[in-house]
Amino acid sequence: MALSLDREAYYRRVKRLYGNWQKGEDDYANVDAIVVSVGVDEEIVYAKSTALQTWLFGYELTDTIMVFCVDKILFMASKKKVEFLKQIANSKGSENANGVPAITLLVREKNESNKGNFEKMIEALKGSKNGKRIGVFSKDKFPGEFMKNWNDCLSKEGFEKVDISAVVAYTIAVKEDGELNLMRKAAAITSEVFNKFFKERVMEIVDADEKVRHSKLAESVEKAIEEKKYLSGADPSTVEMCYPPIIQSGGNYNLKFSVVSDKNHMHFGAITCAMGIRYKSYCSNLVRTLMVDPPQEVQDNYTFLLQLQEELLKELRHGVKLCEVYAAVMDVVKKQKPELLNKITKNLGFAMGIEFREGSLVINSKNQHRLKKGMVFSINVGFSDLTNKEGKKPEERTYALFVGDTVLVDEDGPATILTSVKKKVKNVGIFLKNEDEEEEEEEKDEAEDLLGRSSRAAALLTERTRNELTAEEKRRAHQKELAMQLNEEAKRRLTEQKGEQQIQKARKSNISYKNPSLMPKEPHIREMKIYIDKKYETVIMPVFGIATPFHIATIKNISMSVEGDYTYLRINFYCPGSALGRNEGNIFPNPEATFVKEITYRASNMKTPGEQTVPALNLQNAFRIIKEVQKRYKTREAEEKEKEGIVKQDSLIINLNRSNPKLKDLYIRPNIAQKRMQGSLEAHVNGFRFTSVRGDKVDILYNNIKHALFQPCDGEMIIVLHFHLKVGPLCPQEPSPGLILPCSVRGWGGLLQGLTRGLVWGVRDTMEPSCPPPLLQNAIMFGKKRHTDVQFYTEVGEITTDLGKHQHMHDRDDLYAEQVRCGAGVGCNGGAASRLTLLPLQIECEMRGDWAEGSLSLGGCADPADGECGVTLGGSCPQETGCCPSAPCRWSVRVGGGLRREGISLRAWLMSLCPMQMEREMRHKLKTAFKNFIEKVEALTKEELEFEVPFRDLGFNGAPYRSTCLLQPTSSALVNCTEWPPFVVTLDEVELIHFERVQFHLKNFDMVIVYKDYSKKVTMINAIPVASLDPIKEWLNSCDLKYTEGVQSLNWTKIMKTIVDDPEGFFEQGGWSFLEPEGEGSDAEVGESESEIEDETFNPSEDEYEEEEEDSDEDYSSEAEESDYSKESMGSEEESGKDWDELEEEARKADRESRYEEEEEQSRSLSRKRKGPAHSSSRRSSHSRSPGRSSGPPKKKRK
Repeated sequence: MALSLDREAYYRRVKRLYGNWQKGEDDYANVDAIVVSVGVDEEIVYAKSTALQTWLFGYELTDTIMVFCVDKILFMASKKKVEFLKQIANSKGSENANGVPAITLLVREKNESNKGNFEKMIEALKGSKNGKRIGVFSKDKFPGEFMKNWNDCLSKEGFEKVDISAVVAYTIAVKEDGELNLMRKAAAITSEVFNKFFKERVMEIVDADEKVRHSKLAESVEKAIEEKKYLSGADPSTVEMCYPPIIQSGGNYNLKFSVVSDKNHMHFGAITCAMGIRYKSYCSNLVRTLMVDPPQEVQDNYTFLLQLQEELLKELRHGVKLCEVYAAVMDVVKKQKPELLNKITKNLGFAMGIEFREGSLVINSKNQHRLKKGMVFSINVGFSDLTNKEGKKPEERTYALFVGDTVLVDEDGPATILTSVKKKVKNVGIFLKNEDEEEEEEEKDEAEDLLGRSSRAAALLTERTRNELTAEEKRRAHQKELAMQLNEEAKRRLTEQKGEQQIQKARKSNISYKNPSLMPKEPHIREMKIYIDKKYETVIMPVFGIATPFHIATIKNISMSVEGDYTYLRINFYCPGSALGRNEGNIFPNPEATFVKEITYRASNMKTPGEQTVPALNLQNAFRIIKEVQKRYKTREAEEKEKEGIVKQDSLIINLNRSNPKLKDLYIRPNIAQKRMQGSLEAHVNGFRFTSVRGDKVDILYNNIKHALFQPCDGEMIIVLHFHLKVGPLCPQEPSPGLILPCSVRGWGGLLQGLTRGLVWGVRDTMEPSCPPPLLQNAIMFGKKRHTDVQFYTEVGEITTDLGKHQHMHDRDDLYAEQVRCGAGVGCNGGAASRLTLLPLQIECEMRGDWAEGSLSLGGCADPADGECGVTLGGSCPQETGCCPSAPCRWSVRVGGGLRREGISLRAWLMSLCPMQMEREMRHKLKTAFKNFIEKVEALTKEELEFEVPFRDLGFNGAPYRSTCLLQPTSSALVNCTEWPPFVVTLDEVELIHFERVQFHLKNFDMVIVYKDYSKKVTMINAIPVASLDPIKEWLNSCDLKYTEGVQSLNWTKIMKTIVDDPEGFFEQGGWSFLEPEGEGSDAEVGESESEIEDETFNPSEDEYEEEEEDSDEDYSSEAEESDYSKESMGSEEESGKDWDELEEEARKADRESRYEEEEEQSRSLSRKRKGPAHSSSRRSSHSRSPGRSSGPPKKKRK
């Protein structure tokens, strides 16, 4: 097959080469001709001469000489190569038609010295411009007789040679679209090899504690590119390594690409890996550092390294000098961590393309070349010779960190990363578990082998108990550490919050009147009365006989009192020390000025003769009007203050590229209309856009998403993409991150009402393209409700059946029903062992035309190709392609004499008999489509948006709302996305977890989530099975979250109100330690006696109790009552174990046996004297509020 040459690409690139030559500077402009000669040398991998050939022709042409003159181009090569180059040769009469000189092809002679051809090329060189200076690639020196004769011929003529490597490299550094596609493919292959092979292999080595040499691991990476599964569908013949993979660990690091992997064994510490893959002559590069159990200091340095790379990406823009990029990164190091300045790599990357490393385009402090859009760089930032203070062995004391990617320079904004391999600490860190449990398991296995069968059960029980006690002890020790940290961090957080309150911006200097002419000329001012100018929000008061204006912002508060015959109006002003003490002066523009603290006016209440009103009327009117103006001013200031905290965001940037990540046939929750509608979700430059079939649009910006969750369809009826948005205020006037809802939404039947500031958007029934959609900050609102959770889902199985849907006879449900009606007896219950035989069965092959009888064996929903479902005819199994080599078989099928299918695929018919197999395949297709969408979105957002997948194995059932659902942890949250409303709790915001009603006779318990923001209402999850208690504790312990447990339900409304009112006193009394069961030891009896006295002496009526509840916090009271109602309404019969009478009877028997009957009688008589029972079997009483029970932390004693 003849090789093809892209004629258009050749002329386009030669034209660019000549254009840069003609407008070149310095030596490049003075070059008279360009000579490029390529010989044969297998040891040379990268050379400028071969790179130029690949760029022009797409192939390397050995033993070829190219001469570029001003008016002609000469190519001298072998006969076969000349035939190949004829594809770009000019036809007669069309010279210079493409804007470039004509091409002359010279055939190289094998047996002679090519003297004639050399003379023609020398003559062309002398005729080009002055014919003295020729541009060559001085570093390219090829061996061989042919190259030697040509170089000797040039030397004889005395041409002056000028090295043009740098300028040619700068010319071909800007990549075309076709070149960029090849480099993207190369980068994708590199990412696949790293993720699917190298990273997995390293984890296997660490997990199995293998001893593998760096060189052997590097060789295995080179062999991996021969397997198609790692090449993203590329042909293995077009893929090769740019250089042998470089793997380093154990203290010996050299952060260069010229080194090779040594023969030392891989050390489980910091493991640097550099690999580059070349696809169709275009290179890519990737560098990552895998860390095994890294200490915190190593993690901090690595995080700082990622910060430097982000800064480097921001600086890589069109028109910026390379030295400026280097200087910007170095400035960050100098400011934040100057001690690492001598540890960083000498250069930060280099240009890349056909050649792996372009030496003239290196990011260092001296390079003056400017970046251009379309250039591709390999950026590499690293720290070497770092000291690990926690290292004990020599190989652990020194480590290095190295990160690198292949990036594309854009015109605006940061560079685009082509190698989409995650590099955060959680992605490259390998954290090993404690080996104690593994050792104990091994000891248990050895004990089992030594013990006989009779004693094995007892040994297992003893060993299991010992292991569980050991794990519980470890957990308790860790929880004690967390308790100490919890109180310390809470104190520190409160201190910082106080400091934040003290650090305020300077108070805005409000000027009443810019010049005296603006002052009103009212009679009240001349009469030395108080006058309020509502237009300028100013109070004009007489001071020493002079009308003095005071802006309303300077007035702190006013008060009016009547004493005897006089009315007093007292006006207090803002001044240093009036609110926050001595250090408040810094919030004033000029704190050293003289301030007026207060002014008091007095007026008589007695009416003097001749006056129509009493003098005090002026003070009364002034008091009323000042209050009104002050209220209006404060309202406006509060609105402006809310706007200050909102970051202005651009609207959604639409990417017109058709290859955007997109999912079709999705539903949105909450519904944007009364009836749910399908639509498509598409990812754009800075956000998602959901477009319904009716045309409604919902936009979600990436920077407004707090949690992006992907709920697979394993064990669920739906597959979900859930977005939990950041919580914040509304901003109706300025664009901000959030959801865009067009005001032309049809059929909402209501209004979009803003819950703050009375903002209302009307819903119209007509589509108006010109109506701008309102942009909501963080929340979607309709039906007078705000929603911070938005999800897109599709159903795997039909949750609801549309009775109005048109039914088709070929639906799988109809096939199933017809088979049953016809006596076929098709059955499928999900088990492979359950197999039914259908008789009689006849099938006919259309190609052969004969009928065959046999039996149909339908098994448990497995693949028919695996033999679980299939057709047996006379002891043989027919294949769809066995009898028809030219085309797939088409079969006609008859079952039981009643069901007939003609012209169908046998496999398709078998699949139709097995609906569960169809559902399984549909689940697989949906999961694959969603995963591909997620991977593309993460690559598009440069990993700024990462999707979390819930851990189903760690899930537990609970009722955060009215119904029970499966709650599943993710890496950063506890979520439930399948039920509505959804449940999302961010773990970073959680202070502690408290388990309530943990008692041996109850099947369920409750979980209370307390947040670090004490003003936020606690979250309660009810009806969690007791069997889930230990797994939940283990999960919380692994997440470094403090948990406590108790037997009773607490009044969290009062607890949190007590803490918010006096946080310092709360922590002085021990903080959250009052929830610890250990704290009930010596003080338990005192608490009991006090509660009994309180029961007998204090018994408030229901009215008093309601008044007390009304005084409490409104948010807590309303929501607490709702939660109490939800608890009471769920019933108790399902949750209680044995009846209370049964438990009492068991307790009596136990007490009689242990001779405590007398004490039991005394305690029972004491309990009868109390007004209410100490315990109750119903759940309602356990949640009822009795005055005598513990409802809060211990209060601070007053002296």
